Amino acid sequence: SDVIFFNSQKHPSGHIWLTGDNRTGAGDGDDEQIIVKLNSLSEQYQRIIFVVSIYDGAKRNQHFGQVKNAFIRAVDGSGKEMVRFDLSGIGQYDQQRSLLFAELVRESNGWKFNALGSSSASDNFVEWLKKYV
Repeated sequence: SDVIFFNSQKHPSGHIWLTGDNRTGAGDGDDEQIIVKLNSLSEQYQRIIFVVSIYDGAKRNQHFGQVKNAFIRAVDGSGKEMVRFDLSGIGQYDQQRSLLFAELVRESNGWKFNALGSSSASDNFVEWLKKYV
C-alpha cells in the first residue's frame, strides 16, 4: 500500500497529493487538502482511506477538543461538500487524536464514498492502516 502524509506528500502515480502540512491552524479556509484524481488512478488501486491525526498529540498532550475550528470534509470536483466532521470542542472527538475519516472503494461502475468517522485517542495513523493490510 502507499501512504501520503506530511513527510511524503505526493503519490508516485501523480494522481494523489497533499497540498501541505499546517501545524498551526493559521489561515482561512481549508488549511490542508488531499487532492485525488480518481478517474486517473490505475485499476490496481481498489481502496483509498483517509485519516487525520494530530502529530505527536499524545506526547504534547493535545487532542481535537483543544483545537478551534478543526474539521475534515470531503468536497467533490464541483466544490459540493459531501460530508463533514467537526472535530473541535467538547463532544464526540474530545480527547481524540486521530480519525478514520472515510474510504473510497472502487466498484464496477465507479468509486463508492463511505463516510466513517471512527476516532481514537492514539495519534498514530499506522494503527488505522494495519486494519487494511
